[in-house]
Amino acid sequence: MGTILLLLVGFGWAKPVPVNPTLMRIGPRSGMAVTAMAGPLSNIAAAAIFAIPLNAGIVDGGSGPYVFQGGSAVGYFLLTAVYWNLLVASFNLVPLVPLDGFSVALGVLPREAATEYAKLEKYGSGPLMVVIMIGFVVPGMGLFSLVLGPLIRILGSLVLW
Repeated sequence: MGTILLLLVGFGWAKPVPVNPTLMRIGPRSGMAVTAMAGPLSNIAAAAIFAIPLNAGIVDGGSGPYVFQGGSAVGYFLLTAVYWNLLVASFNLVPLVPLDGFSVALGVLPREAATEYAKLEKYGSGPLMVVIMIGFVVPGMGLFSLVLGPLIRILGSLVLW
């Protein structure tokens, strides 16, 4: 279903990878946080790899008021790949169920706070949908404009120097 929606409306999801927290060498909470960070970090690494030809000056990335403005077809492709990888990494770091950021938050919060925060899991992806929809109801107040946009610009300035 997630793949079909991705093709039809541009937004989808994948089946979570099963992980057994009790087998983590550094402990279940910390181990899950580190495991959850693997996805977003791999997206940031992919963005950095796509940025290499741009940073080295091999491909024209263009110039203009926006970080992600390409000057050639290859530059446009590379900048688009950088942007989408940073978008996916940033989105997955949002600390709401079912995103990776939720597991990261549970791993870094103090145990009592993590126990309380874990209670959000019973609501499934409902809170995430509410946060996303707020941006459509109240322009400028959504997840994308308040959190993801600035985070993508910061990460973009780090990988595209």
